[in-house]
Amino acid sequence: MFKKGFLAVFAAMLLVLGASIAQAVQVDGVASGTGPALPVGLQSSINPGGLGDSLLYGYYNVRGNLNWFQVVNTNSVDGNKVRVIFRNGKNSKECLDFSVCLSRGDVWTAYLIDNGTTAAICPWDTDTLTAPAITSCIPFKFGTYEDGYVVTADDCREGYFEVVGLSAIPLYDKAKCTLGDVTCPFGSTAGAATESACNTWAGNSSVQNVLLGANTIIDVFKLATYSYNATAVADTNIGVPFAPPAGAEYSIAQAMDGGCQEFDYIFTKTNVISPFNLLAELGGQTEVIVTFPSRYVCHANEVGGIFDGKTDNDDPTKADVYCTVITPALWDDKEKKQSVLDFSPGLSLCLPHEVNIIRVGNSAIFNSTLANVITTSFKLGWIDVSFAATNHFTAFDGVRVSGVPLVSYQVQSFAGGFASYMVPTAYKTSLSQVVGTTVD
Repeated sequence: MFKKGFLAVFAAMLLVLGASIAQAVQVDGVASGTGPALPVGLQSSINPGGLGDSLLYGYYNVRGNLNWFQVVNTNSVDGNKVRVIFRNGKNSKECLDFSVCLSRGDVWTAYLIDNGTTAAICPWDTDTLTAPAITSCIPFKFGTYEDGYVVTADDCREGYFEVVGLSAIPLYDKAKCTLGDVTCPFGSTAGAATESACNTWAGNSSVQNVLLGANTIIDVFKLATYSYNATAVADTNIGVPFAPPAGAEYSIAQAMDGGCQEFDYIFTKTNVISPFNLLAELGGQTEVIVTFPSRYVCHANEVGGIFDGKTDNDDPTKADVYCTVITPALWDDKEKKQSVLDFSPGLSLCLPHEVNIIRVGNSAIFNSTLANVITTSFKLGWIDVSFAATNHFTAFDGVRVSGVPLVSYQVQSFAGGFASYMVPTAYKTSLSQVVGTTVD
């Protein structure tokens, strides 16, 4: 039994590797092969090399988990000021945001916990400046916002977060800064870097593609770990440092020179594909995480449209009503296909949240309030989730991509979490040449 199970796991791993090397004519704003050329005005892209001037961490969860994350400035000459924004998984409303002033070659490390009421961020690296200062565990914020959105304490226990590059800090070296060296450009007469100096810093050049990041979700009961690298967005903003206009939020989409239209285009995916393993002899479990990082930021109160908005947000007790339609199908290891008609227990076949957990079979890896279940008798195979429903497309300078903007992860656990991993899913993009630049 074990030998058969081991071979099945090995076969599933080969499927992952095989899917990841599939060719596409254009992915994430990068051209490859034949087909439509890159849009003329396209500037940003998702860098497969992992470095960018903005970072997207597609999932955090403190429901029985500790999240250990890092933001790294790989620039060995200049420092960088960035904005960190945590968003809840139900409606993407902010739970906490603050600035971090990274020295040259700096790595800032912090962790998230459940403080008994909501999520809280705790500093590990206390010599990196933050504004406001984070010198002890700070709880996330919740309540009714000015625009009527309601975020509960429990909502903030699960979501995603962004790191937006604001401006470079030339020659900033915190190791020499307190000595009054020229490598402390904050303008203090004593040369010392302070929270206030970080808060008010506004440089005249944007962050280069030098940031990288990672998050590890640690199940504190099973000691299982689920690690992934942050999605690196290159050339989010070129030249002039980003400062949000009045009424706008800090976000990667808002920071882009091409705005929401450019963000939607490079993040749009037509199909998300993942292997699954539910073999009982291995204790196999599989979940797929789908995060819509622009649905609230760029499409709030949108009736119809790309995310299938149902109604305007006229009820302050709930978020905007979305039900983004999907078409999933499963194949087993004997090439049998199962079409999926609904979620268990009989929910509409759509994704209602900004962060969505799709559980395959009886999987229950993450304690989540954002989960839907696809029932299946298959034990080993792969799942294909199509987002190419009617009106699900983005277009930029004459090139159209079917689907919706998202990031996604496949999560697998074996032997009660003794063996576990979390990686980006494989995916497809489908492009065509069109006239116009409207995002539908």
